[in-house]
Amino acid sequence: MDVQTIKKAIESKKAYNHLVNWALNKNCSISVFVDGEPEIEKSKDFEKIKEYIECADETEIIIYDENDKRMGWALIIYYNDDQETVCDYSANKFMEEWEIEQDKFYEELEKVA
Repeated sequence: MDVQTIKKAIESKKAYNHLVNWALNKNCSISVFVDGEPEIEKSKDFEKIKEYIECADETEIIIYDENDKRMGWALIIYYNDDQETVCDYSANKFMEEWEIEQDKFYEELEKVA
């Protein structure tokens, strides 16, 4: 396994990184808000999105599809445990699909841990 794959797996342990990667892989863009103010809007740059999420204890993200349709919202508390960094999110099909994928990811992690 190469270093980038290992790094991505470690980063994905934090729920917000898993969510961002999952959404970007679906060709979505993400806006990050701190104190209700946009820090970055409709970005597809994982590193920039991550940087702005990690710049505050609490951030919100909004996920848009390729047609700029709002697909989901999430509240991120950076210092929570890895699985709990996404502490609230939209109750809709898109975010429920992510939750299922995240659960599968953590189940796989438990098998190798």
